[in-house]
Amino acid sequence: EYNKKQIQAIEAELKLKKALIVNVETNHPEVKNIDEKTQLMCHTYYEANRYVKIAEDKLTEFKESQKELEEEVKEIKKQTGISKLSEEEAKEIAKSIKEKVESGKVDLTKIK
Repeated sequence: EYNKKQIQAIEAELKLKKALIVNVETNHPEVKNIDEKTQLMCHTYYEANRYVKIAEDKLTEFKESQKELEEEVKEIKKQTGISKLSEEEAKEIAKSIKEKVESGKVDLTKIK
């Protein structure tokens, strides 16, 4: 049964690719005259350009997101006064809060 499904899948993909080849050769006959090395370089060039566009867009997105996060953290520090604490003091406060929450002395679900 597995082999039958694989045969069907490969035959369907093969039929699709053959139709694609006929379509390209019909609409762009010059492609048939390009040697294999040039075809490979065209494909490599296309894939590289495609990746660069996607990667640059994603990189821009992530950089903008990081900038927004940094601004939010800066604002939170400003509003809470955390920026005035030393790193050691902030760690001590965080440790104290964590201990109180874990011991049940503070229920964060009731804080608004």
